Amino acid sequence: MGDVTALLANSLGNGNKISITVYYRTANNNYMQHKEFDIKDGESQSLTFNYLDRIEMDSATAAVMLSSSAFDGQGSTAYFTTQYATPGTEDATYKNVWSSAGLDRVQWFYK
Repeated sequence: MGDVTALLANSLGNGNKISITVYYRTANNNYMQHKEFDIKDGESQSLTFNYLDRIEMDSATAAVMLSSSAFDGQGSTAYFTTQYATPGTEDATYKNVWSSAGLDRVQWFYK
């Protein structure tokens, strides 16, 4: 499967900025790469990948482990959005939600 491009977004509100490090592979490089992002509230930045391994924020990790083949047939932009987790859920403060075509697909908690 080839590479896909997705948007990494921040929906924490109240002007909060997030700093995340994303670990991924591309179709042309079979080794793990990482890229750091600073994303302001309500904004997004793009990343092209073949395999999305994990997203780290504030010494916590969302273990995504998602191949680009998961995007087959979606036909719309995919978002990976950092949000507040519901208090008491999974002992996590934040979660990352994959959504596309107006649907939430999967969520991962930063632990």
